[in-house]
Amino acid sequence: MSAFIKANLVSLRTIDVMVFTDAYIGEDRLTFSLFQENEYLYSPTIIRRTSMRELMIFRLELKEQFDFSKHYYLSFMNFPIQLVDVSMAVDFKEFDLMFYYDGDDLGATYGKEETTFKVWAPLSPLVKIKIENAKGEFEYHTLTRLDRGVHAITLKGDYKNRKYRYVIENNGVVRESYDIYGKSSSLNSVYSSVVDIEEIKQMGTVPCASSLLKPVDSIIYEVSIRDFTEGKDTDIQEKGKYLGFVEEGRKTKCGHPAGIDYLSYLGVTHVQLLPVHDVVNVPDDNVKAKYNWGYDPASYFVLEGAYSSDPGNPTSRNIEFKTLVNKLHKRNIAVNVDVVYNHVFEWFYTSYERTVPGYFFRKKKNGELSSCSGCGNDFASERKMARKLIVDSVKYLFEIYDIDGLRFDLMGLLDITTMREIEAAVRKIKPTALLYGEGWNMGLQIPVEERACHDNADKLPGYGFFNDMYRDIIKGPTFKDRIKEKGFINGDLNYYFGLEYIMNGSVLDMSYQHRFLDANQSLNYAECHDNNTLFDKLAESNSDEDVDTLYRRIRLANDIILTSFGMPFFHMGQEIGQSKSGLDNTYNVTKINNMNWSLVDQNFFMVEHLRKLIIYRKTILKYLSLYRPEDIKGVYTFHKLDNGLVVIDVNSPLMEKYPGLKIIINNSNDKKIYEDGDYYSILEIDKTEFAIQRVPISPAKLIILYKNKN
Repeated sequence: MSAFIKANLVSLRTIDVMVFTDAYIGEDRLTFSLFQENEYLYSPTIIRRTSMRELMIFRLELKEQFDFSKHYYLSFMNFPIQLVDVSMAVDFKEFDLMFYYDGDDLGATYGKEETTFKVWAPLSPLVKIKIENAKGEFEYHTLTRLDRGVHAITLKGDYKNRKYRYVIENNGVVRESYDIYGKSSSLNSVYSSVVDIEEIKQMGTVPCASSLLKPVDSIIYEVSIRDFTEGKDTDIQEKGKYLGFVEEGRKTKCGHPAGIDYLSYLGVTHVQLLPVHDVVNVPDDNVKAKYNWGYDPASYFVLEGAYSSDPGNPTSRNIEFKTLVNKLHKRNIAVNVDVVYNHVFEWFYTSYERTVPGYFFRKKKNGELSSCSGCGNDFASERKMARKLIVDSVKYLFEIYDIDGLRFDLMGLLDITTMREIEAAVRKIKPTALLYGEGWNMGLQIPVEERACHDNADKLPGYGFFNDMYRDIIKGPTFKDRIKEKGFINGDLNYYFGLEYIMNGSVLDMSYQHRFLDANQSLNYAECHDNNTLFDKLAESNSDEDVDTLYRRIRLANDIILTSFGMPFFHMGQEIGQSKSGLDNTYNVTKINNMNWSLVDQNFFMVEHLRKLIIYRKTILKYLSLYRPEDIKGVYTFHKLDNGLVVIDVNSPLMEKYPGLKIIINNSNDKKIYEDGDYYSILEIDKTEFAIQRVPISPAKLIILYKNKN
């Protein structure tokens, strides 16, 4: 005969007991005994009984509310005594109300004389800390359970850079856990590490005028710390490192600017860094062993050690990242960080699950874990302490490192309330910070009206969204099954009405209904780190064209982005026609993502072209600072000429110095002529004006004209 018993807390005053046995149990034996720790309490009342073959289910009512700071045991007949399992408690409607902790002191609060450790573990009656002592040996201390499920201890002495982990008991299972509020880690994230946050603060901040810009006045350049500096064709010394990213005076083999000097030369206002939070799958001490973009975060506070020049020193990565931000600010380049608050790669091994089992990850109605991202398990941002963790992480990035904006990976998986709380917290620290993300409608386990997706842009006026309509209209569909289809810059004039819509910031009711409240919400792009590069897309859709023609089409795409209302966005290497050999998902493919500095030398004329258009946008095309629909409406008047040219008349009092301004686009492979009886000058910076009546437009070309004053 096989028999066993299982007891689960199903409400604050109710326990369900499942008894599996094929033996007969008489009514006179149906008595349960409840113990708290080693003390007998009473016999709970049986309020319901269900019987079926070899299984009986009892519902027991407690006399008082369950106390999560204690162990509870049930005894029944001669079955082994059972610990009451509290796993289901995280789903009780009262759980967040009971255990929400609003303090700002979770993690390790360092002082030279003492350090206080606090961890939120509401299901656990017992938490210990395993911490390195002065001899390099580990010792254990028991934390005191306080209100709201917080456990705390203050240890006397100087614990700077010491390794530690929490030893947490949940439902009788003891697991060691990284500190989910830890601010640094040991080599390869084996332990959390105590760091002196004041040491980072004392590095100070550097004013950055670009951080004050409106979204539509910002020009974002997406780049990976590792990929930007790791390539062999520069004299950057600290390749793949925080400090290498900001080495000054570095050159390509042909003497062109590299690294931070290249960013300054281009004139971008913001760099968007691929994730800098600690990555699960890249070893700190052997970077070449593995490659990963960083969309598998191990922590929302610890920075990635592989980018540090001394990853074994817990403070090094913090100081070096702050140095990176400060040096970019000195160049008037603001810093946006790509954050991955929507999912983790493998939930079971995370410290979130080890700390509070079942709490931090979103579930389907049937109880299964949700994985709408397709990249791992969805973070339950709608839970109050999960939301707090995200908001606290955001505040930490802004307060300690003085970053200037956030790009949210798969933002549509997060809930609107969380995003609003993030914005409120950020605006108190840096009112002009850029907040934007991927607004794909993916968060299937939360109601559609609560998802931070494009469809709810009107509920998130402070956020920008990657405009995938812009992407697909300008270059055609992105994904493999439709990669050969063309968009406007590929030569398909059928996208004329779509072009008119996206160049007006997707805020006017035209060929499509308006998508955004204003142009600050439209992030205009043709390429990002995901999917194929623009060059690779064109190589597929326009396979009969030579490389020089593809390069012209890339310049045309970049020119349209910079003459559109909205927020311009460029991916590293887009300006030089960089390729990933046709691959579209290269998150773990080493070297192929590296900035191709030899291509910078080869195609420096393309770098110069983008630089020139950036200068135009900043200094001449002042009307592109407009963002409200009522101000944008009527500025652009589109005409499609019989010869296929697209002519855009610009009507704005901001352009009085350039009367009759026109943008003319030729997306064909043929040279075309524009003439309307007037004389024009071609807009060039620092060049002598000249009058021309018949204006030649080269294939795949955008030019800007204004009426000649003579």
